[in-house]
Amino acid sequence: MNCTQIANCEERVKHPKTSLIDPLGGKSNYRLENPTRKPFYKLEFEGCVFKSQPKGKRCDYGWVEKTKDKMAQSNKVVFIELKGGNVKEAAEQVLATILATENCFKGYKKMARLIYSGKYRPKFSRNSKPYKSLAEKVDYNVNADNLITRNRFFEEAM
Repeated sequence: MNCTQIANCEERVKHPKTSLIDPLGGKSNYRLENPTRKPFYKLEFEGCVFKSQPKGKRCDYGWVEKTKDKMAQSNKVVFIELKGGNVKEAAEQVLATILATENCFKGYKKMARLIYSGKYRPKFSRNSKPYKSLAEKVDYNVNADNLITRNRFFEEAM
């Protein structure tokens, strides 16, 4: 992955509330609360970063918090997939995006958000290979908040 493509797709945001909705028209919604208006960067992975590459499994969005020191512990990237009901596929998409962008986010804390809009809780096992692999990449065993799965709407503060 060419990290310049990520830099070209970064959108600097300072809004107190930023909402992301499913680009395919689904009902999944993610909102980031930023009461201090601390600057961060929004990324569209499918719509910008990987737009010129062949179709593949990629998550929808990401947001990046970074300091001038690229290896600082406070740098983090959150990978977000807004999905209908297939949470297993959502986990695969986020994992594929993390793996494809790994060299661009060395030293960053990695987090994942899987927001699905299915009517019922999906039949998805935390023991499945995609979930376990994703949990390992985001250090789920160190902090359970690094991997969150929610139905329809999820809001978190920066």
